[in-house]
Formats: sequence, structure tokens, C-alpha cells
Amino acid sequence: MTGPIQVLLFRTHPDPDELERAYRVVSAGLRAVPGLLSDELLRSVSEPDEYLLSSRWESLDALRSWQGGEQHDRVPLPLRVPSGRPLAGGYGLYQPASPG
Repeated sequence: MTGPIQVLLFRTHPDPDELERAYRVVSAGLRAVPGLLSDELLRSVSEPDEYLLSSRWESLDALRSWQGGEQHDRVPLPLRVPSGRPLAGGYGLYQPASPG
């Protein structure tokens, strides 16, 4: 897979403050990660314990490189991008279907 990749990570968490605090710490650290273009944490309007973490990467190789590094190992489990099969852990990898 070449080109940009979008990671969508779906999570639930009973303590919104804890999850959002963890996200702010992780997001600040990710700013220096090569290949990361953007990240965002979205909270459900109707289900306050449901979240969508979205990150955009230059390529699948950039994502895999980060996943294999020690910085990924320090990410709290509720925010960690699984390295296994997409959607098995409540996440998916997506690429643009056509130029927009």
C-alpha cells in the first residue's frame, strides 16, 4: 500500500477525563513522529463513553515503523493502535478511494 493512510480506532472508556488526558499526552509526543500527518480524538454525542481516534499517516510503512518502535509501547492500551489484523481490535486502515 502506498500513499496516505487513515487509521480509525474505536474505543469505549468509562472515565472520559482519564482517556482525554492520556490522549493529550500521547498526541503531544506524536508531533515529532516521522510520517504522522494529523491526529484527532472525537467523542460520541449520544454515547459519552465512546470515542473515535483518527490519525493520518504519509504511508502504511510510516505507521508500521511507529508501531514497531518503543514510543508505541509507551502508549496507554486504550489508545494503542493494534498491530494485528485490521478491525480485529476495533480499528480499520483506510486510503482515499479517489482524488478529492
